[in-house]
Amino acid sequence: MHQVKRQPAFLTAVEIAEQVQTWLNSSSGLTRAVEKTVQANLFSRQDIQFQLDVLCQTVTPEALSTWAERSGLQPGHLSRRRALCLHAGNLPLVGIQDLLVCLLTGISYTGKVSRKDPWLLPSLLNDLHSRLPDLNLTWSTDLEDLEGTRADVVLFSGSDRSIPGVEELIRELSLAKTGARRLIRTAKYSMACIDSDDPYSLSMLAESVFRYGGQGCRSVAIVVAPFDLDEIKCEFTDYIETFWLNQPQHKKPEPSLFYRYAYNRAVEHPQAWLDDFLIEQTRRKPDHDHLLTWIHDTPDIVPELEEWLGPELQSIYVPYRQLRIPGLQREVEYLSEAQKPPIDWQPDGVDPVEWLLANISQ
Repeated sequence: MHQVKRQPAFLTAVEIAEQVQTWLNSSSGLTRAVEKTVQANLFSRQDIQFQLDVLCQTVTPEALSTWAERSGLQPGHLSRRRALCLHAGNLPLVGIQDLLVCLLTGISYTGKVSRKDPWLLPSLLNDLHSRLPDLNLTWSTDLEDLEGTRADVVLFSGSDRSIPGVEELIRELSLAKTGARRLIRTAKYSMACIDSDDPYSLSMLAESVFRYGGQGCRSVAIVVAPFDLDEIKCEFTDYIETFWLNQPQHKKPEPSLFYRYAYNRAVEHPQAWLDDFLIEQTRRKPDHDHLLTWIHDTPDIVPELEEWLGPELQSIYVPYRQLRIPGLQREVEYLSEAQKPPIDWQPDGVDPVEWLLANISQ
């Protein structure tokens, strides 16, 4: 466990951005963390570099300042409180937003780092500690190391199936105070609605589906399109192969995915078997990794699908502003930003800065 116990300290939004940019551009610790991660076969070098490039573009003084101002946040507002952050490990550096939220609000950060991504985020934490030792930062890959934290709030991202076990450990190890509020994010995937087979739509769709092997909650697992999969299969496969040429599929699917392909073939469901991925035209929920569900319908069906998918659905994307979805209440996002979200994006529709301010009384 790494821990610094000093008087609470905090940074402004501009200072946080400057620290992150310094880490991104000149940290030898980050370089070593990338090499360890690649050598351990946890993520591909291409996906790690993609994530680092996105952070370089999005964690800016302007972006963090705007986020803080929108929330009415004052620097160090929660500096005498503590958050327990339980990070997922499905994507490289997936927990960095929660760390930035803690830095922005001034709340003390205690992080359970995923064993599936044990070096990348700690390289930033170590970098911050070496330059700013007064920051109150604690982290470990083992929850037992964090025993007695007694956090005021818990931020959790991961599978809903793991929640009961996590809650039991929180109680056993006194990781949170009695009555501490939980911000739990468990959405599994996103949906895209396209109305054209133009090159831009198909190339952005390929990126949104196949980046990170489709493992992120912002990754598209359902497509609504006004044409059958069989009509577009060959053309779309060309875009997929182009993407894979530069970004090879990092992990192979479970053998059960091939059995699903065999079943679809038997019942004559339109599909495309890509060896490492399956695209199927059905009305089933995407309940398997490396699977894309293709729905032949008009944009009018999207609100019905949103209700059907419920909390499993993270975001809904469109390629162009002019694509309208009648009856949809939520804000849509652009397909080009599926894997490049702004740093203040709202997981499961909740702004974590605003949630902290609303759920911790001073």
